[in-house]
Amino acid sequence: MLMRMDTASWVFKYEDHFIEVNENALPPKLDFKLEQIGGTAAVINLSLENILLVEFCTADDRRLAKGHAHIFLDGKKQGSFFIMQHKLEDLSKGVHTITVSINQPPSHKILSWQGTPLSVTKTIHID
Repeated sequence: MLMRMDTASWVFKYEDHFIEVNENALPPKLDFKLEQIGGTAAVINLSLENILLVEFCTADDRRLAKGHAHIFLDGKKQGSFFIMQHKLEDLSKGVHTITVSINQPPSHKILSWQGTPLSVTKTIHID
């Protein structure tokens, strides 16, 4: 199916997929370290600044830098986490892509800061 880009704007709206963090908040920063452990496993250690990991959010939390981490392995969601560390096990040999985003429940929209999603992607080579 082909779609003209000028008519696609009604299909994709920024606010349908992202929640912009309040511009009066301190700038949120997301990063993570990725380390191979024990042959076929890797551990993800989150590094957060001005972001609070929580299991649930209320209406009062909207537009605050609060949420939980969504972790994707090679494009497949591994789950939602509100802890700073997660272990990926039974990885096959080769290169794997890991993406971590900060999403705000209950909508699970990705938090963004000044139009940039709070999401980081890295790769790891499993020997």
